[in-house]
Amino acid sequence: MAEAGFQIFLSRSLRILESEANLAYGAVAHRLSGRRVGIAVDGERLSVSSTNAQLLVERSLAPVVAEARASRYVLKRLLVGERELIDAVCADEVSLQGELEDLIAFYEALLLYFLGAVRCPSFPEVLREFLAGVEHAAPGGAQTGSPTRVGSLRRTAS
Repeated sequence: MAEAGFQIFLSRSLRILESEANLAYGAVAHRLSGRRVGIAVDGERLSVSSTNAQLLVERSLAPVVAEARASRYVLKRLLVGERELIDAVCADEVSLQGELEDLIAFYEALLLYFLGAVRCPSFPEVLREFLAGVEHAAPGGAQTGSPTRVGSLRRTAS
């Protein structure tokens, strides 16, 4: 299975969120309304914006109000619950930049995204494709560019 780029992963996962957890998609769009945020994974920089309750992912050098940067390895650890966001930030594995109000809105949107994603039956396969090959990356050497974390996907026992 070929590994998917971050833009493909994020775009596909947002389409899944829209179709399988529409309330979560709407909440993310609402929280980001009027903001353009940046997410960079291993140097692949994307922006996410919300207009008319629709999320747009694009490669863009346009200014963003908040940005998160991380390596694919760190992102994998966060997504599968091996690492907490706060711990990754404190360990300089994640870089966050922006004004406090915008960072809070971005963080809340990320939490809403992950809370919705865990409820989507199609999400695990998209995540597996994106993370293909990451398991073999060296923890210290897998990072290109500044490491950044976006959110934490945690599953709890019911």
